[in-house]
Amino acid sequence: MAADVGVKVSIGSRLRMLDISLPTANALFGLSNLALIIGGTLVLTGSVGVFWSGSIRDRFADERARGNETKTAVAVADSARANESNTRLQLELEKERVERLRLEQRVAPRKLSDEQRTKLVAGLRSSGWNKAEIMWHGAGEPESFARDIASVFESAGIATHVHTPGPFLPSAWGLMIVITKNGDSGRLKALFDEAGLPTDLAETNSTIGEKNHPTLIVGARED
Repeated sequence: MAADVGVKVSIGSRLRMLDISLPTANALFGLSNLALIIGGTLVLTGSVGVFWSGSIRDRFADERARGNETKTAVAVADSARANESNTRLQLELEKERVERLRLEQRVAPRKLSDEQRTKLVAGLRSSGWNKAEIMWHGAGEPESFARDIASVFESAGIATHVHTPGPFLPSAWGLMIVITKNGDSGRLKALFDEAGLPTDLAETNSTIGEKNHPTLIVGARED
C-alpha cells in the first residue's frame, strides 16, 4: 500500500510540472493552428506548383520532340534530294562518258585488236594462199588501216601487194572484198566476218581488173 501511494505522488508531481496557464495554452493553441494553416498552405502551394510547372515542362518537352522530328524529317528530305541529285549527276556523267567514247571511236584510226590479229593470222595460214592484194582509197586513215591489215597477211606468210588505185576508184567505204571466180573472195569474207570485221563483196570493174587471188579494198570509215 505504501508503494502505491509513492507512485501516485511521483506521477502527480510530474503532471504539476506540465501545468501551464490558460493564456499560455491559448497562445500555444493559436500558434499551432497558425502552423497548421501555414503548413497546409505550403502543401497546397507546392502541389499546385508541381502540377503547373510539370505541365509547362511537358509542353516544352513535346515542343522539343516535335522540333526534333521536324529537323529529322528535313534532314531525311535533304538527304533524299542530295541522293537524287547525285544519281542524276552520275547518269549525266555516264552519258557523257559513253558519248565521248563514241566520238573517240569515230575519230580514232581503225586498228586491228590483238584478238582479231590472232584469228586472222591463224585462218590465213591455213588458207593455202601464196599472194594477196590490198588497195586503199582515200588519204590518211584508210592507208594506215590497209597497211595494218597487210601486216597480218605477211605474218601468215602471204606475199601482199599494198597500193592505191588513186582517183581511178571513185569512192570506197568500209572494207570490201573483190569477187573472184575461184571462191577466194567468199573464204576471205568468212575469215574477216569471224574476226569481227564485217565486209561487203564488190563486183570488179575495169579499174580494179579481174582477180584470181584474195583482194581487199579499204575505204573511208562508215560512221
